[in-house]
Amino acid sequence: MIIPEKFVNIPEKHLPENTTLAPGNKKVMLGLNIGNSTKKSLAKPSLFALEAPTARPLKTIDYSNDENQSTKVEDTSQEDERRRDRALAESIPTDKAALFALPVDWEAVERKDIVAIKLRPWIATKISQYLGEEEPTLTDFLATQIDSRIAPEKIISDLALVLDDDAPNFVIKLWRLLHFHATR
Repeated sequence: MIIPEKFVNIPEKHLPENTTLAPGNKKVMLGLNIGNSTKKSLAKPSLFALEAPTARPLKTIDYSNDENQSTKVEDTSQEDERRRDRALAESIPTDKAALFALPVDWEAVERKDIVAIKLRPWIATKISQYLGEEEPTLTDFLATQIDSRIAPEKIISDLALVLDDDAPNFVIKLWRLLHFHATR
């Protein structure tokens, strides 16, 4: 390639190897400057602004008493709900005879779908804790027993084949949970 002399001089160390010079010319290199090397700012000042915009100082937020009280009301309502739940749980008998004599509100159980939503996951967790592995057949069996309104004594006798001595305690906890969610 023959390069005319009118272009800018470039030191030889920056030239490619295949460059040939016209007689009497110095080595020069052509290049395309695609980017803007001066990097001018594209932001133009506003016609109406006298000064460049500056960051405003941060202001502390002072909550009014109403806003503070609304968060306190939510906290107290949650605390009240916990207290009511605790009082309800304490009102359910722990004695086997008294618990099984307590009538179950089956309409509330069906209306709230307590067996599917609350009891089935609890049963699955407890069975896996007792047996060391999940047993979906046993979980389905117990859920069906409760849906069929089988007496808790019958559930204990059926469950004693699998859980042995733990069956009465398991059914007592299950029945207390059933009463809790039915009356809640």
